[in-house]
Amino acid sequence: MKILSVEQVREADRLTIEREPIASIDLMERAASRVADRLTEVFDPDMPFSVYCGMGNNGGDGLVIARLLRAAGYEVRVVVVRHLKKGSDGFETNLKQVDGFEEWSPRKAPMPDEREVVRIDALLGSGLTRPLEGFLAEVVAALNNDPRFTVAVDLPTGIFADNNRHNDLTMALRADVTFTFQWPKRAMVMPDSGPMCGAFEVIDIGLDKEYSYSVETPWHFVDQNWVSKRYRDRPIFTHKNRFGHALISAGAKGTMGAAIMCARACLRSGVGLLTGHVPGSAETIWPVAVPEAMARFDAFPEHLTDHPKLDRYDAIGLGPGIGTEEDTAHMVKNLIRHAQSPLVIDADALNIVAENKTWLTFCQHVPILTPHLGEFERLSGVAPGPDQYDAAIDFAQKYQCVVVLKGTYTATVLPNGETYFNSTGHSGLSTGGSGDVLTGLITGLRAQGYGVAETAILGSYIHGRAAELALRDQSEESMLATDLPDYFGEVFTEFLT
Repeated sequence: MKILSVEQVREADRLTIEREPIASIDLMERAASRVADRLTEVFDPDMPFSVYCGMGNNGGDGLVIARLLRAAGYEVRVVVVRHLKKGSDGFETNLKQVDGFEEWSPRKAPMPDEREVVRIDALLGSGLTRPLEGFLAEVVAALNNDPRFTVAVDLPTGIFADNNRHNDLTMALRADVTFTFQWPKRAMVMPDSGPMCGAFEVIDIGLDKEYSYSVETPWHFVDQNWVSKRYRDRPIFTHKNRFGHALISAGAKGTMGAAIMCARACLRSGVGLLTGHVPGSAETIWPVAVPEAMARFDAFPEHLTDHPKLDRYDAIGLGPGIGTEEDTAHMVKNLIRHAQSPLVIDADALNIVAENKTWLTFCQHVPILTPHLGEFERLSGVAPGPDQYDAAIDFAQKYQCVVVLKGTYTATVLPNGETYFNSTGHSGLSTGGSGDVLTGLITGLRAQGYGVAETAILGSYIHGRAAELALRDQSEESMLATDLPDYFGEVFTEFLT
């Protein structure tokens, strides 16, 4: 699913009106009616609503939603916020069709109703280009100071759709859910503005399909449809060597759990063979913890100091739990220099590479780097926040690598600058070991012959979706990283349906 700019969405509206053809007021009716349909699916008829309408087309959407909810038997309070002298044509037309509404204006202080349960924000939508001020800022402050469950139409009031670096987000309305039209907005997946949008859902309003197919954007939102098309069926007549041989170089004294979690996830990815390159002291632990995997034990008992012969492996995962000892760093350098297979670099290997970024130029294939926000700060020098996403693009282009920037809506950044935000997962992934699991999963997929981009994107999706499925048996608080591989199989099965 593409993520389009405000200008691109406006062009889609224009072409839909021209090509379908459909009148602007009828397109507004269609869009708002689909939001109203969704609301009636979610909320019981005895749930009272308050719909706050600005005087632009977003307010017009709100008026249509209010009218349709009333027709469906809901109790709906309509508040028109008079922040302009005259409303848009769509607003004025729909206002005439609404019986009974309140008006707020600079002469009348905003007074939220204590009885309201669900609040609909249809004040501004996605057209804002400067921070809120004046009367609208007062309205939003009054609503934020008296919070209710809030559903934003298209975008919460006070949010810029594309870039909020120069916005004052303390002035924006906080939504619990956002129903947006046709495509996600970039603001919804950014760490500064995303929390203001809450969970979001994309409502298809039937905008021009030809434009949707042809319009170009570097930003994408990955859903099941995308990954299902790229999943590869396994042939009936086959054998283990057809699904690749992965090497996991991981672990040190006190951190062998990272290596084991990484290996178990790799095995559950569908890889044919796995070898663990682990410290010598793991000789008694490894066969018990991961009996399906082979092993190459380092000559040193406590951490990794050299690498095995590398020409037999189809992909190599490097880093979980290895530490940053000097001889380990030397091993990382030599492995990167001599590996003829694709690399997945994570955790301590990233911390080592952060001090020696030119080593990435040694890679014979485009490597996949899987940093969390702190690790990427060490790699790029840019603190966590929206600037990290631009920094990830610069980094991926400069070092010709794929960066999987882990977090809410994990972003996979390709060397050409394209960025794919993942749609799956939840806060339960914020636990030790979940990154090690992702590294093993991605390494296993890469070893099976998936391309570098689809490996990273598919791996992130499977990882997050497994976490969602785990909520049948656990909560977000109680879920462990070791739970995740048990649900990979169900995710793969979903690709077939």
